Amino acid sequence: METVISGTTTTTEDLNNTFAQWVVIHLPKGMSAPANLSTVDPISGDTFIAFSRVCVHLWCLCNYDATSKLIVCPCHGSEFVPGDGAPYNSPPGTAVSGQASNQPSPNNTLPVLTLSIAKDGSMYVKGQIGEVGCGQDCASQASSTTSAYKGA
Repeated sequence: METVISGTTTTTEDLNNTFAQWVVIHLPKGMSAPANLSTVDPISGDTFIAFSRVCVHLWCLCNYDATSKLIVCPCHGSEFVPGDGAPYNSPPGTAVSGQASNQPSPNNTLPVLTLSIAKDGSMYVKGQIGEVGCGQDCASQASSTTSAYKGA
């Protein structure tokens, strides 16, 4: 079973910011992500990773498609991998098709929100790697802990 949680950060300045939207993805079997980009649930052992929903091509809002196991931009067909694994074997957040995949690094990777999961299952956003509209390798201007999700 795959879990996708999406929403916005909850700082006052982010409440009306279209570009403060994110998606948390329960990585499918066979995919992995480096520890600095993901978190492991201490209860289930499952790995989660969170990305900005803002496409690095023209800033449309992407969604995770559990069937294709890709983050998909509806505007120009860009597709991003949520984790490293077959068939793409690309770093998490990398564009593997569509217009964003034609852009040079760092502009072809979605920024990552770093997460932590407490022993009670609460999930917290700790920070951000990269910059919305630029990619993972750009300097981050993110705030500290901004959101929490209490899993079922």
